[in-house]
Amino acid sequence: MYPKDSIPCIVINWNGYHNTVECLEALLTQKEVKANIHVLDNNSSDQEYERLQARFGDKGINFHYSDVNIGFTRGCNLLIQKLFDKWQKSDVKYVFLINNDAVPSLNCLKALKSHIDMNKVDLVSCKMLDYYRRTIIDNLGHKMLRSGEIVPIKSESTINEYSNFGPCAGAGLYSVTCLREIGLFDEYFNTGYEDAELGFRAKLTQCKVSFAPKALVYHKGGGSIKKVFNENYSIKNQKNILYTIVKLYPGPLLFIMLPFIILRQLTAILISFLFLKFNYSKILFVSYRWFFLEDFRRAIRSRKEFKRERIIISSLSLFKSQFSALIFDIKRAYRYLVKRNKSSLDQYR
Repeated sequence: MYPKDSIPCIVINWNGYHNTVECLEALLTQKEVKANIHVLDNNSSDQEYERLQARFGDKGINFHYSDVNIGFTRGCNLLIQKLFDKWQKSDVKYVFLINNDAVPSLNCLKALKSHIDMNKVDLVSCKMLDYYRRTIIDNLGHKMLRSGEIVPIKSESTINEYSNFGPCAGAGLYSVTCLREIGLFDEYFNTGYEDAELGFRAKLTQCKVSFAPKALVYHKGGGSIKKVFNENYSIKNQKNILYTIVKLYPGPLLFIMLPFIILRQLTAILISFLFLKFNYSKILFVSYRWFFLEDFRRAIRSRKEFKRERIIISSLSLFKSQFSALIFDIKRAYRYLVKRNKSSLDQYR
């Protein structure tokens, strides 16, 4: 049984001992609201599982171990599923997911609990700031472009209940009731975009999504992703976007928007060629090719399964909550093609 004012917290560790230590220490020192911590080690090297147990063995942390690296998505699902039976016998209503390379402020859980007590919401985004430059916003949740792509919210002026498509799982609070209703993370994903797809599902089924501006989390951007980020990861991420569109986009809106989505991708390939960004062109081409050869049928099956007995918001409501893809693409092209900023692939490869 969990103490009444505690919040279960899930952390996945894979070869990130020092980051995980800092994250756990911050969770253990939360003010007023206790963190009931569950850590899954994903078959790390250097005896990290044993070292974490030795360091925090007397702190009441629940440690779990997988003898293979099952990734972030399956790791979170495994722990949540294990805990569901326990939660049925208690009054636990929420679970907090946090990356091991994220550090919650001392009042983070207190701010989250105050927020949910006041607002009765299903999914809550934290205010994630850059760990090293703490005035820079890292993530405030997700928004959807009219191209179907779901991207991070980087400005408080653009976030509201209507346009927020759910939290980043790097620091997000999820209602147990909502997870039981719409399901856990889709295990088509491995590490990346699983939170965007789940947030989209929550939006479609009219779960209430919110943002807690006082729940501060400091994120070491790329601390987890850089260990797996390469060209194959980028291809998989593009396939994730296609899979989510095919699985969840309402039929009437998909029919209207599909020509624009295709035109956008063709334009992106052409521009990347003109600016000699051949890697990006290759990623787009390969991702489309292998998605339709390998994963399209799976996406269709998932679409049929999700639509069963689900209440879906109207296509018009969804369209109104989306943002312009053209404006977003112009800004992105300016950053990477004109200012020559490094893309994620350039940063981590």
